[in-house]
Amino acid sequence: FQQAVELAKDHERAKTLLNKAKLFITKKDLAQRAANKSQLEDAESIYTEAIAIDPRNKGTNANLLADRAEVYFRMKRIPECVKDCEASLELDQGCLAAMLQRAKCHMENKEWEQAVRIFERMNNRDRHNQQSKKKAGEAALKANNHDEAYRLFTEAMDVDKHNAKYRHLLREAKQQHLLATRVDYYAVLAIEKTEGESQIRKAYFKKSKEYHPDRHANADDDDKEEFSKK
Repeated sequence: FQQAVELAKDHERAKTLLNKAKLFITKKDLAQRAANKSQLEDAESIYTEAIAIDPRNKGTNANLLADRAEVYFRMKRIPECVKDCEASLELDQGCLAAMLQRAKCHMENKEWEQAVRIFERMNNRDRHNQQSKKKAGEAALKANNHDEAYRLFTEAMDVDKHNAKYRHLLREAKQQHLLATRVDYYAVLAIEKTEGESQIRKAYFKKSKEYHPDRHANADDDDKEEFSKK
């Protein structure tokens, strides 16, 4: 934008875009400072002003929406956080910041499977991105382009830094999902976990008789199959 203005002093569109770009940067910086000081209401207000600067700027607004979503998450305003994440991803499906916040919202709502799905998609993208940069770096090194190789290898290492932001959350979401989906056999047998072996055997045989196929001879085939599974 700056070059366009210098080449064409009367280029009003270039001037407008340059002014908007400067305003974006100023607002984002102010919002980040407010968020760092835990002045979350101020940060929310400034991000809202920044988003209104140029509604047609999809890339910038996707990032700003993701930033405001993080503020909403810290304020425990989960519905607003979800709304901003989804709006951000509509503008840019690859916005990792929005994906991260959306997954954290799923965790907050104990929607473990959805959280795992998002984290794993992010992890797969990171691994693919890292491998691509390493491969390109090796090619640059063979071509004696050391500066380019250094840049690519550095970017590959930076992927690990990004991955570290959610790696522990992925582990936690997987563990919680496993616990949530694991069958509680004591509950199935309708007994306490403190019961001894004899009581467990009695409860097991009682439950097996309840679902035995002979007791459901008149049921249709689908029901018979379901009782057999139980």
